Amino acid sequence: MKFWLFRGTTPEEVLEKLKVASNTDKNYKYYSKYFFKYYVKYPGRQPPNLSTKTADGIMQARLHDWLEKKLTPPQVFKEMGFTGTFASASKDPQFKYITQYSKMWSDLQVRLTKEADELMRARLDSWLEKKLTPPQVFNKLGLTGTFESAREHPDYKYFEQYSKMWSNLQVRLSQASAPAKSAEDLMIEKLYYWLKKELSPPQVFKELGLTGTFASARGEPNHKYFELYCRMWSAAQGG
Repeated sequence: MKFWLFRGTTPEEVLEKLKVASNTDKNYKYYSKYFFKYYVKYPGRQPPNLSTKTADGIMQARLHDWLEKKLTPPQVFKEMGFTGTFASASKDPQFKYITQYSKMWSDLQVRLTKEADELMRARLDSWLEKKLTPPQVFNKLGLTGTFESAREHPDYKYFEQYSKMWSNLQVRLSQASAPAKSAEDLMIEKLYYWLKKELSPPQVFKELGLTGTFASARGEPNHKYFELYCRMWSAAQGG
């Protein structure tokens, strides 16, 4: 069918070649596709007496063809023969296609941006795995000058994103490398917490799970912390 299109074979000739007699024939869908592609490629040959539905179908095919070619709305505006401004042409019945194309173009930009962001995110993850520093990624992104002077570059947002990823990685690594606190360190923290809350020595005695009298509990493992707290309490009271 590409060959027929290249040669300019008319839809009527293709209809005969495909032996299509009605829209229920198995080859009708191929004829239908060819019909619209033909008038997209040869718009000057479009008959003036087509039904509104058929003419609209051809126009829809043209819009998608322009979108595949990534023509901007202003370029399509000229392709459709409009002059002046969008505002001055807005009352033309055909202007509805400019409005439709502008929406299609906008949706395409959103999709392309999302795809670009996803692709770049994969690259950032790869660079982070390789532990590239932010200055190295700055160069990888093709940014030049200083961090400040490159702010206007479209890819600077990826540098900012990577810098945050790098910072978070350093925090995680520092936390992972920090030695775990011992049971004694944790207990000392508790003593300072109780002191801040102004718990008295008898209250801390109970918090430590000690029973009986101060003297009878001397053999308990936590009694040393009770004694330490008593000294801390005394120092805090000015004694």
